[in-house]
This record gives sequence, structure tokens and C-alpha cells, in this order.
Amino acid sequence: MKVLVMFVVCLPLLWITSCSDSETTENEEAFLQSSTYGSKSHNTGSDCMQCHKKGGGAKGIFTVAGSVYQLDKSRPNPNGLVFLSALANGREQEVQLNVDGLGNFYTTETVAFGKGLYPQHKSSKDTIRYMNDAITNGSCNSCHGRTTDVIYNY
Repeated sequence: MKVLVMFVVCLPLLWITSCSDSETTENEEAFLQSSTYGSKSHNTGSDCMQCHKKGGGAKGIFTVAGSVYQLDKSRPNPNGLVFLSALANGREQEVQLNVDGLGNFYTTETVAFGKGLYPQHKSSKDTIRYMNDAITNGSCNSCHGRTTDVIYNY
């Protein structure tokens, strides 16, 4: 009889502990986005999407990510803003991302690139640099720092 009572009492506890909120699938991961003065990012200049992709092993599937450097192109340019705009002149901004304290920006938010979005960076000193070409994916460091110059601003 004692065994039956213990089984009836312990079975619901076993069920409750096996269904914790910490068990999430890649599609259910918490929303991640860079924040001004934040320091949770790492590997400035690396292609973030190598690891922050489905099956990549890192937390979060990034839709846009990259790094910004100061004018000397060697030191990170922290705490600015990155915008993605439907128009080349920066109007009709679709996405705004904070650049963190390490010069990185990222988000797991869904971004509708459509036929392309135009990036721009606004530094903490309020200087703005525009990219002349539209992008159709957010893996900024897959080109910048490899086949094209790093993203930099004053």
C-alpha cells in the first residue's frame, strides 16, 4: 500500500519537473537583440551567422548581425545604431538595431528583406554612413572584413 501511495504522489512531480520552461527548441528560443552599452556579444569582426544559425550550435538564430569599427578600421565603434531601410536615402526605416558596447549588432527578429534593404550606420557621434547597395540577407560580416572593407564610421 505504501508503494502505491508513493507512486501516486511522485508521478505528478515527475511529470511537472520533466516539462520545464528551460527546454526550448531552436524555433522557440528567446528573442535576442543587441543593446546600447551591452557587452553580451563576442568575436567582433567574425561572421556571426557561422554559429548563430539553425544547427550552428550558438544560442539564437540571427537574421541580421555584424560589427562596426571606428575610422581607423581596427577598433570597435560602440553604441551607435544600424538601420535597414526600404529606400537608399534612409527613409522608410524597416529595422533599427542598437550597436552594443563591443561594436556588434544582432537580432533574432524576423526581417523581411524582399527585393533588398539599404543599411546605414549612425555613430554615437551622430555621423551617418550609407551603403549604396541593397542587401537581401543580414550576414554582414560574411562580406565585410572578407571580400569588402569592414563597416566603419567616425
